[in-house]
Amino acid sequence: MLVKIWKDLLRKSSKAKAPAMIYKDLTFIQRVLRDITDEDVDAIIVDSKGVYHQVEKFINKYLLSMKSKVRQYSEDTPIFEHYGIELEIERGINNKIYLKSGGSINVDQTEALVSIDVNTGKYVGKKTLEETILKTNLEAVKEISYQLRLRNCGGIIIIDFIDMDKEEHRDTVYQALLEVLKKDRAKTNVLPISGLGLVEMTRKRTRETLTRILCNTCPYCEGTGRVKSPITVCYDLIRELIKVVKKAKSQKIYVYAHPEVSAQLCGKELDIIETLEEQYSKNFVIRAENSYHIEQYEIYAHEF
Repeated sequence: MLVKIWKDLLRKSSKAKAPAMIYKDLTFIQRVLRDITDEDVDAIIVDSKGVYHQVEKFINKYLLSMKSKVRQYSEDTPIFEHYGIELEIERGINNKIYLKSGGSINVDQTEALVSIDVNTGKYVGKKTLEETILKTNLEAVKEISYQLRLRNCGGIIIIDFIDMDKEEHRDTVYQALLEVLKKDRAKTNVLPISGLGLVEMTRKRTRETLTRILCNTCPYCEGTGRVKSPITVCYDLIRELIKVVKKAKSQKIYVYAHPEVSAQLCGKELDIIETLEEQYSKNFVIRAENSYHIEQYEIYAHEF
C-alpha cells in the first residue's frame, strides 16, 4: 500500500505545477482500514451509503484481498446495538468484568502499571475447589487478552490469578495465556506464573487507552477515585475553626460547607460546636452550600 501511495505521489508531482497538493493524509475511515484490517477480519460492515462507497473505493485501490468482505448494513436496529458494541464499550471502561461462570476480573489502570485481579465469585464448580480455580483462571485468560486489546493497555501489566496448588494447573494457565496473546498485534513479553500466582508481563503501547479516549478525569475527586467522608471533612473543619476562633475579634463566625458536612456539624457534632461557642464566647453561623465540593468549606470571622 505504501509503495502504491509513493508511486501516485511521484506521478502527481511530475505533472503538477506549484502550488499544488500532491498528497493528503488519510481520513479516519481510511486509517482504520489501513491499520486494523488483515486476513483475520471476517467482514467490514458499514451503515452509511456515503462511507460504504469510500470504503469500496479505498479497498479496490489498496486492499483487493478485502474486496469480497465489505457489506452494507441496512437493518432498522442501530448497528452498534445490533452487534452489541454499546455493551462492549461499557465493559471496556468499567473496572469489573463478569465472567460467564460467575467469576470476575478487576482491571485497574494507573500511571505505573495495570493490575488485573481474578476472582471466583459465585462459581463453585462441580467436583473440587481446584477444578473451580482452574476453570475460572482459564476463562479469565481469554477475557484478559480481549480486554487488553479492547482497552489498549500498555506498559507493565500484573495479573493476579487465583492461587493454584498444582504445578500442572499453573503451567496450563500460563500456556493458555501465551496462546491467546498470539492474536495481539502489540508486542508482549510474559513471565511464568510466580509462586504467589502472579504473572508479570509487558505490552507495547500503540495508542491512548480506551478510558482516556472516552472519559475525562472526574472533576470531583480529580482522578483519585476517592473523596473524604463527611465526618472526616467535619473534623478537618473543626480543627480549622479552632485556629480561626483563637485569632478572631468578631463575635460572629460564619461557616459555609457542603450540606452533608453542615448536617454533621448541626447534628452529631453539635456538642463540639456548642462547647467551642461557650469556650470562646462566639456565635457560629453554619450554612449549607449545595454547590460546594464535599471537601470544600469556608470560615469567615466577620459579618457581611
